[in-house]
Amino acid sequence: MDVTSLLSKIILFALTTLLIISASAGNCINSIIGFGDSLTDTGNGFHFVLEYNPPPYFTLPPYGDTFFNRPTGRVSDGRLIIDFIGNFPIGCSATYLTQFASTNEEDYDSTTGCIKWLNRFSQYHNHLLQRELRRIRELHPKTTIIYGDYYNAAMKMYRSPEIYACCGGGGLYNFNFSVQCGHPSSVSCVDPSSYMNWDGMHFTDVAAKWIAKSVLTHVGTICDRPSSQAGVYDH
Repeated sequence: MDVTSLLSKIILFALTTLLIISASAGNCINSIIGFGDSLTDTGNGFHFVLEYNPPPYFTLPPYGDTFFNRPTGRVSDGRLIIDFIGNFPIGCSATYLTQFASTNEEDYDSTTGCIKWLNRFSQYHNHLLQRELRRIRELHPKTTIIYGDYYNAAMKMYRSPEIYACCGGGGLYNFNFSVQCGHPSSVSCVDPSSYMNWDGMHFTDVAAKWIAKSVLTHVGTICDRPSSQAGVYDH
C-alpha cells in the first residue's frame, strides 16, 4: 500500500469517527471506538507473531487492508464487549516476575513469591475503580453496578501452587520473552489443570473457573451492599 492510499484511508476513518461522535452527542452511546490492548483489543495485534516462519495465516494480505470488510483469518470479528474490571495481582504473573526479577528479597512477598510493588499497583487501580463505581451508583441509584473482586479471588490460589507458566521457553518461571507459547522451541506442560497461567500472563481454564466461582459466590453480597469494598486498597 502506498503512502497516499494509506493517508487517504486514515483521513476517511478519522472523518467517519468524528461524524459518529457528533451524531451520538446527547444520545445513548451504542458503541465505542477504542485503540488499545487486552481489554479493548479487537484482535489486530498480529505483530506479535510476525517473526514466525511460516507466518500464521491471519497475518497474510489482505488482513488490515480491508478494515470494514473481512480479514483473511478470524482473529476477531471486530466486535468486543468492554468490561471495566478489577485488576489481577500482576505481581504474581510469570511474565512480570521474569521482566522485573530482583535480587532484593524485600521486593517479594514471603508467602507467595509475588512482587509486592506490582501487586500494590493492582490494588491501587482497584481502589480507584471502586471509588468511581460508588460515584456512578450515586448518579444512577436505580442501576445495579457490581464490582468483581478478581484480585482476591486469584490471590487465594497464588498462596498455594508454584508460579509457573504452562508453556514457554524455560527459565525460573518457564517464561521467556524470546520463546513464547506457539514458538517452535516452546514446551507445553503435561497437565494444564495444575497451573495458574498457560502463557505466563493469561489464566488457564481451571484457574479462570475458580476465579469465576469466587466472584459469583459474592455477587449477592455486593448487590446488597453497593458501597462494599471487596479487596480494600492498602495505603
